[in-house]
Amino acid sequence: MIKNKCFTISFVLPILFFLIVNCTIGFGQSQDMIRTNSGIFYALRDTSKSNTPEIGDFVWMHLIKKNNDGIEIFNTQLFDAPEGIEMQLKAPKFNGDIEEIFAYMKSGDTAFVKIPYHLSEEAEMDSTKFFYYEIYLYKWTAQNIYLAEKENRRQAQLSKDNDSINLYLKKHGILKSKKDDSGLVIFGNFGKRKKIKSGDTVTINYIGKFLNDTVFESSWETGQAITLVAGNNDVIDGWEIALKYLGKQGKVSILIPSYLAYGERGSGNDILPNSVLIFDLEIMEIKRKQKIKSSF
Repeated sequence: MIKNKCFTISFVLPILFFLIVNCTIGFGQSQDMIRTNSGIFYALRDTSKSNTPEIGDFVWMHLIKKNNDGIEIFNTQLFDAPEGIEMQLKAPKFNGDIEEIFAYMKSGDTAFVKIPYHLSEEAEMDSTKFFYYEIYLYKWTAQNIYLAEKENRRQAQLSKDNDSINLYLKKHGILKSKKDDSGLVIFGNFGKRKKIKSGDTVTINYIGKFLNDTVFESSWETGQAITLVAGNNDVIDGWEIALKYLGKQGKVSILIPSYLAYGERGSGNDILPNSVLIFDLEIMEIKRKQKIKSSF
């Protein structure tokens, strides 16, 4: 139920192509490099005549970062992302921000970049040393197209999820339930009349299951109930929506459409993409948010 700590950058690069370009233009070489106004040096290996992305667009890429001694300190090939991990382009936050380089790249391009240490937020003030990057831009999609395609997929998946949820309710003979506008379904004892509000600290015991009733997580087994602050978005959206219906001693089951759980990405090896989840929740304790008294 805890939200994934998702990495925001994503990259992919065929191994053979990567080895070829690495032999041709190695880290640390500055031949034909262009210096940007912010002080970044870069060179491009162009393989495409397509357009370049703009701020707000979505890109898929691969990146390697090395320090001035040639020691690799970051490599996105270590992530399980055969089609690249996506990133939405943001405006550079500071001089030396690597995101600046993507504005010059097209799909299929490789960029060789060096950034002086003194421009980095994480390094010493030494203008003679550099971080070296190699970036392969797998593809990019305009923001409006990406969002439209994502919404179409969401609606199609929501329809499938609703069918699965209705089948589950019918199969288990559940006739009385509450369906939220989001598609979440909740049934059981909602607890005392005074419901959980944003800012309240709540302690909850839970069991997480799939639609086949297989358990993937249980606080009763671990003996570790979860304590959270409602409205802080520390848990999946389905939980946040359900909490507003519950009071102390509430004991319910919630059926969560996939987009309110872990969506297209899933979570770890257990929760596959587009999984509808069931959680049995028991509200153990509620500490109400303290109101700040005015001194006037």
